[in-house]
Parts: sequence; structure tokens; C-alpha cells
Amino acid sequence: MPVTPQAPGPGTLPTEPAQSALPPAQTQPSPGAPLAAELLLWAPTGSDPALVSAQAAALQEYANSHGMRFLQADNLSSPQLGSTVKVVVSLAPAGQTLSMAEGAAQTQFLSLRPLSGNAPNLYYAASGTQATSEQIAFLAGYTLGLVSDDFRTGVLYQADDPAGKRIQEAFTVGTQFYCGLCNSRFAPVTFYPKSAGMSSAANYQSAADELLAQFVNSVYIQPEVSSPELVNYLTSKNIQLIGVEGQAGLSDALNWVAVLASEDEPDLTPILDALFAGNPPPASGTGLNLTRVNPDVLTMGKLRFIEATRLELLEGKLRPSPYGP
Repeated sequence: MPVTPQAPGPGTLPTEPAQSALPPAQTQPSPGAPLAAELLLWAPTGSDPALVSAQAAALQEYANSHGMRFLQADNLSSPQLGSTVKVVVSLAPAGQTLSMAEGAAQTQFLSLRPLSGNAPNLYYAASGTQATSEQIAFLAGYTLGLVSDDFRTGVLYQADDPAGKRIQEAFTVGTQFYCGLCNSRFAPVTFYPKSAGMSSAANYQSAADELLAQFVNSVYIQPEVSSPELVNYLTSKNIQLIGVEGQAGLSDALNWVAVLASEDEPDLTPILDALFAGNPPPASGTGLNLTRVNPDVLTMGKLRFIEATRLELLEGKLRPSPYGP
């Protein structure tokens, strides 16, 4: 005979359908809402889609195997983390990750992009021989100096920011480490590299045009000011680019010389294990590798030069700063 559902009496709980012990990852939680997850992937709009997808899958698998909840978000604020979120894996620019870590001391942050500052709860996925933003800019400058016609290289950096100025200087030192004076042989005869500051990613065209007016043919973009619009604009002008894994616009251009990355396939499992246990993470890789190499531009001979320079840079034998260690 049919059974009529009854309202629960006092002191009883209604019966609910059985649910999975581990709910699927929630993507893009409501802005400002507290996050109900122990593990979070912070992937701002414009992050490399391939990298985001790979990391989200790996982190979801880790959460499932450890009985945790996992979320992915593009926008984030410190109050959203509360006491629930234990570890944030960040693809955000170094400065944004540092600011978030400073505002959420109860949460551990693991950056997949090289750091430009320190906080007691902030770590980098290649913390053993970690490459700094300046070392990356140095190697980018050296590589573009090696492959650019007439040494006509340039860098777009974040203006009115000490970290941006250091990156601009390191790129210049790296280029000049290869070519010395770097004076062009054909008109207009001038010295390279050139540089242009950007106050934000929004004013990309005027800064890019400043370099183009000086006949630059290859460019390094500081990741913090990169955008798909900027990358597409430079691509339309046939400018060669060297990128950093995770920067905005990385998947949009077809003319990358190479991409600089912390490591090809970082294994986050032992790092996450340590962070959730309240311990510093173990070292994980060399901190600076050349990936997505364009073999038509970077021949085996050129790669040998770059590899020798990379190793000396990480060993501290080369100094990216023009002023001191």
C-alpha cells in the first residue's frame, strides 16, 4: 500500500537522500562568500587554461584521496578564507599572492610562480634552488639577445613598482651578458635592450608602441602586466616572445621562442602533505627550466649556451642585478 510522507516530529531530523562523501569541486564560488573547502586553487582570469586544467585535476585527485573538499576560484579575498581553507595553491602574480598571504596568516600559500617577496606562510613549488623573478628576467634577456636580429630586444615591466624595476634591470643585464654593448649594426643604430613601463595591464598598447617605435623585434613581458590583449597585439606585429609559465595570454600566441617554467611537471603531493601537516615543504626541482622550445629559433647549439648560463645563474655564479648580489 502507498506510504504518505510524514513531517518530522519534534526532536527528529528529516531523512535526506544519500550523498557522496566527497562532493565535486565547486568552481567560481560566490564573490565574498566564505569558502567551504580545505584546499583551494586560485587561478585568476587570464591564467594559462592548460595549466589551470592540469592543476585543478591534480588537486581534485589529492583532495579526494585525503577526504578533503576542493574549490577553484578566480577572484579571492582574505576574509573568504576564514579558518576552513588550509592551503591555497596560487597561479596569481607574485605580488598578489604575497599580499593575500600577508592578510591570511592562518592559511598556507603555495605559489606556482616565482616569488618577489617573503611571508612565513608563503612557499614556492621549487623551493630548493628557487629561481627569483630577477633570475628569470636575466635568462629571458640572455635568450632573446641570442636569437634576436641585431640584438633588438625589449622588456615591458610594471612601472612605479620596485619589483618591476628590478626585473627591467635584470633583463638588461641578461641581454648584455650575451652581446656586450648590444649596439645595432644597421640603421637606426642604437643600443639595446629597450624598455617600457606599464602602470597596469590596461595601458598595454602605448607601452608596446613605445618599443615598436624603437624597432624592437623580440619582447619579454613581466608576468604581472601580461594580458591576452597585449600578447595578441605583439603577435600581430610579428614580435618574438619569451614567456613565463602561468602568465596571462600564454596560450594565445604562436610565436613563442620558449617558455620559462619552475619545472615541467611539479609533483605537489609531498609539498601539500608537508603543508597540511604544518611543516615547511621539501625542495622540488631546479626552479628554472626552458619548455615549449621553438626548434626553428633555438637550435641545439644555442640551447647549449642557454643551459650553461642557466646553471651558472642558479649556482649563484652570475648576478642578475647590476648593483649587487
